[in-house]
Amino acid sequence: MSSTPALLLVGVENQLSKLRNLEVLDLRINNLDSRILSSINGLASLRSLYLSDNYLNSSIHLKDFIGGFANLPLNLTNLEVLDLTFTQLDNSILSSLHGLSSLRSLNLSANNLGGSSHMRVSRRSELWHDDLNLMIPPY
Repeated sequence: MSSTPALLLVGVENQLSKLRNLEVLDLRINNLDSRILSSINGLASLRSLYLSDNYLNSSIHLKDFIGGFANLPLNLTNLEVLDLTFTQLDNSILSSLHGLSSLRSLNLSANNLGGSSHMRVSRRSELWHDDLNLMIPPY
């Protein structure tokens, strides 16, 4: 029964890319793994993305989604809010967030992050983090 939410969303993965004007996507607590990320990458109008309580560090797809921003047209340049709490991520995610130039709120709490890491979020802002909730002030 616990896999039911993921099964219901399997068909949605293929349909997400058609929602070109979608601004808020909340997929919290859906037993999703990182395969959902390729569907989200094409949502150019997306402003808020909530993916907490999913297992996103389960495969190479996470690098395709976030790490690929440096080499792709920045499809999620309007993204302002990104919630990745409880998604099993580690420090490797930090260097991949530089393409999110509009990001104003980033929540990475309850992940496998450690130490004091430097992260370049966009060309206009740099951020140091010591705790796992990051807020990016307006410039």
